[in-house]
Amino acid sequence: MCGLIERRLLKKTIFLVFALVFGISSIGLLLFSLRGSSPSRFVGLEPITPILDFGDVEQAHISGSLDVVNRSQKRVKIVAIGKSCRCTEVVALKKVVSPGEKATITCQWNTEGMRGQAKSDFTVFYSIDSDSEPGMYSCTIQVQGNVIPQYDIIPDRLEFIEGKAETKTIRLVPRKKDQIIVKLVNCNSPAFFVEKNSDQTIRVTFVSDEWVFDQFLKPKVILDTSCLSEEYFILPIYVKAGYD
Repeated sequence: MCGLIERRLLKKTIFLVFALVFGISSIGLLLFSLRGSSPSRFVGLEPITPILDFGDVEQAHISGSLDVVNRSQKRVKIVAIGKSCRCTEVVALKKVVSPGEKATITCQWNTEGMRGQAKSDFTVFYSIDSDSEPGMYSCTIQVQGNVIPQYDIIPDRLEFIEGKAETKTIRLVPRKKDQIIVKLVNCNSPAFFVEKNSDQTIRVTFVSDEWVFDQFLKPKVILDTSCLSEEYFILPIYVKAGYD
């Protein structure tokens, strides 16, 4: 009796394993066929280079261009260009791109107010002239560069110690011979008294008795300068707990 039960269980186990293997194989083939026919895998417009690198640039309006090529066997039409930042102006010089053809895209990048490594991106949306490949497709291009400011602020951050009154000096140092001055200076916290010492130096005094920690208030010094490409500069202030 026990042998009969064991044989039945063995047959049932074999059947279940076969059904499971067959089911997994069928699902795999189905997914593979769907993936192969999915419009999302269609390769149409492709940038010659996905990054438009301007290298070292000043705080100004700079221009550049790059080409996208139609890698498909179908004609594509550029319908829109989406930007991640208002600092870029992008124009496609050709709207309809035949198979194998290139289209030039011009980009004007406004780096005013930026410092150091900066980047943005834009996305080219296009449709395909084919009933078998419906929908909207896209390719994304990154814009980047190292923005060299016209002046430095020394130091670029202030640190004070809780309970210890102290005065520190900020200096504005132009990188060129242009005379850049601080017109106005302000602070968003009553625990700090700020004043101009000269056209290019500011004194910041920590009034420790007025200091109350607030996780939502990040103290900072706001400088209003005469520099047209970076009129405002925000200097963060950090207060450490206790004495060193």
